[in-house]
Amino acid sequence: MLLYMALLVFVFPYVTVLVNRARQIQMKKGRNELYSHLTDAVMGVSDWLFSGRQKDFVDGYEQKEAQLLALEAAKHRFIRVRQFLAQLLIGGAVVLVVYWSGSVVQSGSMSHTLIAAFVLVLFPLTEAFLPLSDAAGDIPVYQHAVSRLHHYEKQSYEGEAESKAVDQSALSHDEAVCFDQVSFRYDTHQYVLQDLSFSLKQGESLALLGKKGAGKSTILKLLEGAVVPNQGTVSIQGKPVQSIQEKVSAYVSVLNQQPYLFDTSVLNNIRLGSPEATEEQVKKEARQVQLHDDIESLPEGYHTGVQETGVRFSGGERQRMALARILLQDTPVVVLDEPTVGLDPRKERELLETIFRVLKGKTVIWITHHLTGCEACDRIMFIEDGRIEMQGQHQELLKRKQALSKAV
Repeated sequence: MLLYMALLVFVFPYVTVLVNRARQIQMKKGRNELYSHLTDAVMGVSDWLFSGRQKDFVDGYEQKEAQLLALEAAKHRFIRVRQFLAQLLIGGAVVLVVYWSGSVVQSGSMSHTLIAAFVLVLFPLTEAFLPLSDAAGDIPVYQHAVSRLHHYEKQSYEGEAESKAVDQSALSHDEAVCFDQVSFRYDTHQYVLQDLSFSLKQGESLALLGKKGAGKSTILKLLEGAVVPNQGTVSIQGKPVQSIQEKVSAYVSVLNQQPYLFDTSVLNNIRLGSPEATEEQVKKEARQVQLHDDIESLPEGYHTGVQETGVRFSGGERQRMALARILLQDTPVVVLDEPTVGLDPRKERELLETIFRVLKGKTVIWITHHLTGCEACDRIMFIEDGRIEMQGQHQELLKRKQALSKAV
């Protein structure tokens, strides 16, 4: 009987962990990727429709979903086989107990009452041990989650230690943004940014160009304090980002590709930039971004409902509303993360003109993938494989047309 118990308590759970470890981790990552893929697509559904690539999205999503379903089917097959073997094992234990009971009763060495009590204790125990294998099968998932938590906790501690160790006197307070020999990589992957150094003075604007995966989005994450550099320092107005992480929204604001608007009034959506702002202050910023007249023409003016994600407004209107929110937030540094994606050329040009007009005097970092409107920036910088490929003013780079074409 001890052998049967050992198989249920130790062998089955151990085999389950061995077989399902890699599969469970792949399924967890697959679900995360599928969710991110679907969320990005839903938020950018207008871009898919505009580009006519709806079928590409559906095919890509179904392919990822099929891979995940195949992993889940393999997992369930293994569980069914394991449960079948466990039931066979319990059936063998029942036969063994019946045989043993018969022999004991015939010899008279044990009373019927004791045998009944033994059986009543034994079989509920076997039922209690059966779920151990299922629990053991989930161990790899929990281990992966805990290791990620430890990684972020360690990263946070390292960031705090680095911010304390930074010599504040060595940081230039004349620079609004400074990346000083910054290198960064995700987990054990290759470096996304390598020894990156650049700085911007207050009021200076920078167009940051590069191919997908060049490291543009990582620069934004470092600037927001969402990730900590493996090497080097990122500072805003002479302060390491890690030292102001809890109040970084007072230093940096971001205009995204798809700014989120909530299912409340236009007034409340703009007022998110500064909850204490009066209605007159909100209207002032709306006039700045040339949206006031359009809002006033709505049935309830500034008290008109926006609806979830702002579906009742066009892409350009949503961006202008988010821009008014940023003006209320009044941060010294503003990041433009491809805010004109999905707009037609005329609206794109008009929005860019408005953006650079109202943000004059602020430090602006514009993340983009094409050259349209870049002449409005004081400097243009191309990122390639995590390094600065080239940089300079618009006119300077036009003289290097061949190199420019290669970088783009």
